Amino acid sequence: MPAIKIARLGVHKDFQRMGVGRYLVLRALITARDIKNRIGIRVITVEAKRDSVDYYKEKLGFLPLEHHNYNSAKREHPYLWIDIFIPEFMNKKA
Repeated sequence: MPAIKIARLGVHKDFQRMGVGRYLVLRALITARDIKNRIGIRVITVEAKRDSVDYYKEKLGFLPLEHHNYNSAKREHPYLWIDIFIPEFMNKKA
């Protein structure tokens, strides 16, 4: 499936808890949404640190990758994904 991957995104400790990471992810999601038809993508994936998985799921709407050949419980950085064609995503703002 055509996708864009957000990989190894981090925020310097002096700027954590200020919304910088959220802004960067939302900006990437919005840019992908806006260009999806020109570059032919359907989803955005992220390889999250285990302590960030709940944030991506609960705050941004990402879903864990579920596949019979993939076991996210055993991975240090589980894969998550979001469908950029769903209505909730289409209305996101940074």
